[in-house]
Amino acid sequence: MEVCRGSTIQLLNFADAVAIRSRSPERLFRILDLFETLRGLIPEFESLFCDQYSVSLVNEAITIWKRLGEAIRGIFMELENLIRRDPAKSAVPGGGVHPITRYVMNYLRAACRSRQTLEQVFEDYGHPLKEYPKLDDRIAHSSSLSVQMDWIMELLGSNLEGKSKIYREPALCKAKIVN
Repeated sequence: MEVCRGSTIQLLNFADAVAIRSRSPERLFRILDLFETLRGLIPEFESLFCDQYSVSLVNEAITIWKRLGEAIRGIFMELENLIRRDPAKSAVPGGGVHPITRYVMNYLRAACRSRQTLEQVFEDYGHPLKEYPKLDDRIAHSSSLSVQMDWIMELLGSNLEGKSKIYREPALCKAKIVN
């Protein structure tokens, strides 16, 4: 029992360190893996550490699992900030696909592979976007994850609209908005 306890404490310390590190979007998939792994281990912890002295270890595992969920939400907020901060400095030659569009679309496509886990994370913590009036109708009829992705797409659209203004040729302006 004591051997399992020591290893579990090390695992939880590692998971906690991951949860409190930076919230850069590139870390989403590692944190998702850890979130899913810890979620799967919690029932094992509950059966292994069922005595009165070990219940705090199970509670710590649940707390860290929730912290990982908060980190996942924080990563999506950081993705929003990344889109907002992306400057409209230079035109893409020929009006091609802007790198931020490619990055965000690939990111969201990859995130959809973990759709069930992300939906659980966003449902457990409620809709983070309730304060945005444009999304009111969608919040009532959609999953939290789809509302979150819709919001990110809306941010990307407004970002691209701003970038379209740097083109002198009207056709390229329109192409950039469609981008």
